[in-house]
Amino acid sequence: MKRNIYKASIAIVGGLLLLIIAVFNTPFFLSDIRPDEFRGDYTLSHSGRPFLEKSQLAHGMQKWMKQDSILFEIEHDIQNPLAKFKLAPDDNSLHRYSMISFPKNRGSSYYRSTKTDPSYLIGKDEQGVYKESNGGRAYDQHNIDFFYHAILHLFEFSFEMNSADILEYIGEKKMKANTYDLVFASWETIKPSADYDQYIIWINQETGLIDRFDATGRGIMPFAKAKVDFEYPDVKGAVIFPNLVRVNSAGFDEKEIMRLRLLSVEQN
Repeated sequence: MKRNIYKASIAIVGGLLLLIIAVFNTPFFLSDIRPDEFRGDYTLSHSGRPFLEKSQLAHGMQKWMKQDSILFEIEHDIQNPLAKFKLAPDDNSLHRYSMISFPKNRGSSYYRSTKTDPSYLIGKDEQGVYKESNGGRAYDQHNIDFFYHAILHLFEFSFEMNSADILEYIGEKKMKANTYDLVFASWETIKPSADYDQYIIWINQETGLIDRFDATGRGIMPFAKAKVDFEYPDVKGAVIFPNLVRVNSAGFDEKEIMRLRLLSVEQN
């Protein structure tokens, strides 16, 4: 009798969890950062693609293909337990990594912890994303998988966003004495989707660089939003990576939760 009650309780709890997951992945609960003019019956024009292509050239797209390695450090102040699990693979608030990323062969990209104790490597091969420590590899760790792709996404944002299916020009907007061309980006559908994030990309008209993007946070919580600001070194004729990336939560408690600082870059 007790065993039957136990099984029934497990089934009820499991059913409730599935119901909660289903509810929170319905369009009503998904964050949506589309401008008002993109709601309702909207016909795609793909008017934003030329702006992204021009921005890629400004960031040094051709030289990026020869990218070798970078050294960066991460500092975080993440209070939300789920966000911390996804974005902070270790318990320290400051951590330093070297990243090897070959754009022509994404399977060779990896981050190496520059800690001496304990040291580890986060990489990707044909089996997926793994964490390597003490000579062993562990796959299927959801926080490590998200961290791997999220950090790569931040540093290579300007070069990969032209792959979006949907790139719609929003118009001009001024902020802090700069004028920006804004582009809405997503994949497959312009409506909120549990599978794909939405972005609003801010392209500086004077420099051609992406100074900011607003985004949904599907990988963390379906209703989450974020704002990411980029700062760049004053260099020309090279791949222009941000030397400082500020990740801010957006919503009721908007604040900076993570900071990535670029320390050095090496190219072939």
